[in-house]
Amino acid sequence: DWFKEVTRTPISHKHSLAIAGGSEKFSHRTVLNIEQNQGILRNNDANKYMLKSNIRQEVLNGWLNFDVNLLYAKRKYTGARYGIFRQAFLHNPTEPVYDPNATEFGGYYTVQSMDYYNPVAMLNERSSDTDVDRFGVNGRVTLNILPVKGLKWDNFVSYGGYRYDNYDYKTKYYPGETGMNGQAEISNNFSDDLQYESTLQYNNKFGKHGVQAIAGYTWQQQTSRSSYEYNYDFDTDYFKAYNMGAGNALKAGTAEMSSNKESNRYIAFFGRVMYNYDDKYLVSASIRRDGSSRFGKNNKWGWFPAVSLGWRISRENFMKDIKWIDELKLRAGYGETGNQDFANYKSMFLVQPAGSFYYNGKWSNAYAPASNANPDLAWEKKAEFNVGVDFSFFHGRLTGAIDYYYRNTTNLLYNYTVPVPPYDYGELFTNVGAITNSGIEVMVSGTPVEVGDFSWNSTLTFSHNENKLTKFTNEEFKGQEYRVGWLNTPLGVYCQKLIEGESIGTFYGPEYAGIKSSGSIKVKQAAESEWINLGRAYPVA
Repeated sequence: DWFKEVTRTPISHKHSLAIAGGSEKFSHRTVLNIEQNQGILRNNDANKYMLKSNIRQEVLNGWLNFDVNLLYAKRKYTGARYGIFRQAFLHNPTEPVYDPNATEFGGYYTVQSMDYYNPVAMLNERSSDTDVDRFGVNGRVTLNILPVKGLKWDNFVSYGGYRYDNYDYKTKYYPGETGMNGQAEISNNFSDDLQYESTLQYNNKFGKHGVQAIAGYTWQQQTSRSSYEYNYDFDTDYFKAYNMGAGNALKAGTAEMSSNKESNRYIAFFGRVMYNYDDKYLVSASIRRDGSSRFGKNNKWGWFPAVSLGWRISRENFMKDIKWIDELKLRAGYGETGNQDFANYKSMFLVQPAGSFYYNGKWSNAYAPASNANPDLAWEKKAEFNVGVDFSFFHGRLTGAIDYYYRNTTNLLYNYTVPVPPYDYGELFTNVGAITNSGIEVMVSGTPVEVGDFSWNSTLTFSHNENKLTKFTNEEFKGQEYRVGWLNTPLGVYCQKLIEGESIGTFYGPEYAGIKSSGSIKVKQAAESEWINLGRAYPVA
């Protein structure tokens, strides 16, 4: 039973200890969690340890409040290698696990065939130890400016760190890689996230008038560093991946080593004002000015406004006699947001190693372009309009919301294929195109039965969305066909296309034409560009 040979009955346990206390002006809470888990695969373990603490302090008779949070979490694990399960499922059950005569394979029974490896050998002859640490501290200092009712100044500072270390080693008997005499890999990653936010907030009521306002500034910088080492041909497996310099591949010049460092910075200024009259008429307006180092030097900043209106109809005098309506609110809003969720340095001209050349009696490294400069790379923007109604009837027995929205996303970010020359590199990350989304969302909750201690609650949701790629190319990229949705199957094709005027997610594929005499599927012999539109609901088989 090959599956039984590589698995076990796992045992897991968790423990938590909390200590808390305080007084009227001081409080603290500290929690320690320990969790140890075994996987179903032998040697697959994951241990987690977490310590977090919160301290709050009020000083100067309520003028000043401190709130501090500390966190440290460690995870140590040996990852599950799912290829072992695959080999166990497809292996011949009449084959033995071990063969004392197979000394060159470490005593494991081995059939030398493509992609057919002894799963027990895969399990025993490889180790992979991973350490992950997360640590963070954040503090909030709030100055309540008591002479001005409702005015306070809030400052928030946080630091978060992440460390990842993996040590992987395959012995000289690892299936399919005999002759390598052991292979060692070390990979690690360190990242830091530093953030500061300062806000001035005001909240007050004047008779039937209520005002809330906030003005603020945010600064954030993220930095990451990583490295990788690979060596093989070791004299002994004893040290595993903890003696990298002992591998003879390093002397032969066939070992590998790399490192990387990158960072980005984000800054924002923002303000928002909210006003309500008699809790019936609600208005909110905001404006943001966001800047990111990821964009081109000509477009690092963007403006993002928003406004919303609300009318609580149920609070009007003409609704007071309608007792079965608890709440009825009509609302509408418009807002713009930006997207900077992509890799660093996409707007810059980068180079990469391109081999070596011999010149003037010595070897020199050569470099080639790795990306095109795009100083005009700008924010992808989403503008959204929505209108909706919230309701509550029969003393809360029936509640719900109905929303309609329309979104128009412009300045789409995408990697386009470009000619070389005039470009230095064959791809350009730039802003072209627009997508629209519109739809309706409905949510209704009710309590049809409520008798004594027994109640029956039900919730019904409905949503419908339509999207359209209204524009995806311009004069420069006109005529290009962009295929996505790669199917990694024996057929090996892309099953989707990005086409202007059509929905994203539309599937394309060969048209079924019956069964061949051999029993295999027959398709119409058409060029891929002539494949039929299968619609969004049908996958390609």
